[in-house]
Amino acid sequence: MDLLSQYKQDRPEALRPTPQWEPPKEFGFFIRLVMRLSGGRIREVNRASYVLLGIAIITVIVSAVLYFQSGTPGPSGRIIPVAGPNAR
Repeated sequence: MDLLSQYKQDRPEALRPTPQWEPPKEFGFFIRLVMRLSGGRIREVNRASYVLLGIAIITVIVSAVLYFQSGTPGPSGRIIPVAGPNAR
């Protein structure tokens, strides 16, 4: 009998897979998503909320920078005539 089979026989509970930790269902979807995707680094709801708040703030800042530095002028207010079938 080799060492591994003896260990399996002596301690069968040691080789059972441990269940993955899942955040409770009472929290929102994005809170649970952040907690799950963090790999166990974020286990508190407050910390997950701060992460989501930080992502939202960064998204707003990036959007504002892209909007204001797009370099395209807005509409000039002039009406440009379009030649149609009844144009003279």
